[in-house]
Amino acid sequence: AVCHGDNGNGKTDLATSLQVTLLDWTDPKSLASKSDQDLFDAIRKGKDKMPAEDATRAKNDDVWGLVNYLRQFSKNGPAAAPGADAPATTPAPAADAPAALSSGDAVGVAVGASIVLGDLVSGRRFYWAVIAAFITFMGVNNSGEQARKGLYRIAGTVVGIGIGSLLATAVGHHPYWSIAVILISLFFGFYLMRVNYAFMVVGITVMVSQLYVQLGEFSNSLLGLRLAETAIGSSVAIIVVTLVLPLRTRRVLRVALRAHVHAVRALIAHATSALFGELPGSGSTLRADARAVDASHQALLAKAQPLRRNLFGSHDEGTAQAMRLAAASRHYSRDLVNDAEGVGPLDPGLRADVARAAATLETSLDILAESLTGPVTADYTRSAALFDRTERRLEDGAARIEEGPLAIRDLKLIDGAMAKLAELSGLPVTDYDTVGIT
Repeated sequence: AVCHGDNGNGKTDLATSLQVTLLDWTDPKSLASKSDQDLFDAIRKGKDKMPAEDATRAKNDDVWGLVNYLRQFSKNGPAAAPGADAPATTPAPAADAPAALSSGDAVGVAVGASIVLGDLVSGRRFYWAVIAAFITFMGVNNSGEQARKGLYRIAGTVVGIGIGSLLATAVGHHPYWSIAVILISLFFGFYLMRVNYAFMVVGITVMVSQLYVQLGEFSNSLLGLRLAETAIGSSVAIIVVTLVLPLRTRRVLRVALRAHVHAVRALIAHATSALFGELPGSGSTLRADARAVDASHQALLAKAQPLRRNLFGSHDEGTAQAMRLAAASRHYSRDLVNDAEGVGPLDPGLRADVARAAATLETSLDILAESLTGPVTADYTRSAALFDRTERRLEDGAARIEEGPLAIRDLKLIDGAMAKLAELSGLPVTDYDTVGIT
């Protein structure tokens, strides 16, 4: 930043005092003729009046991270500093706030409208409409689930009224028989609720019918009023959650997906350091990273569960595909932990290749994570070509390492899964051009 400035245009006080003209990194032409190896050598060895970067200050993989960082200036202006990771497991509060705010607003609007409309039907029983509207929001996570729950409540009330009316006539005012009917209806209602919420509504409606029989207030017109109020409350809730203030559960899902990407990215960084022999206690660190990836994946599954079906109950293929890719990245990450443990330090030539490929993958994962919760103009750059090049060197005998090929394969598979996830989220994906790299 001191030399080239925060925005990378090279117009700084230091450049003026040294009477030098620095490259404008924001101009794509300034770096077009330079390979990544040229940039690496310039940073590591120095050039002209630019001093060399001390190895004690920045390791080779850090320098390769800087190379990828410089490339981003000509793509989308100032980029995030290399190595600056977002929190791995804690979603940003601001990203979750719209979903929570929409939920509270939707409940308030639905309950308010139910009070007004329910009171028009019955001033004494308007609370049935309020209860129906309020319960529609309980235990659900998105607009589709809420709408289905409202419909199930109406359907369960219709069936419950029919059964309740028949049992009220059959049982009469016998309290013990009435208690038995109430207990049986509640048992089957709550037991079958796992199958469908409507069964619980049927059981509760039958119970209410028996209670009104014992209170001496039962009549079919009262049950009809309950149906009307329930229909009002549920319908208002359905309208609010589908048309007025739908819950932004997909944003919450994207936050959870971002946390998963960060967890995988952290594991890759540590696995790469382990391959270089730069991670003391690599076994325990990598296993901790694997647990973090598992935890982020479980959290993602919990957020995605309600989104796997749409309003009409059919499968949401986009969400299902995202979950498959997340599961694949988790599987490959765990393989990477196993394959990276016990690998000796790589030779210098292979180390440079792996460092360049890993730095590209980590930068792309940072871009993917950022794109999941906000707009970005950068592309996801695939590092598969770099890993392929490393594998070819291994096959040609340029380097010998027992478990190295498996670890390289795992990194390449993670890149493939994340690239498909980037495409699914609408992020442009480009291939790394290895032409000119030696």
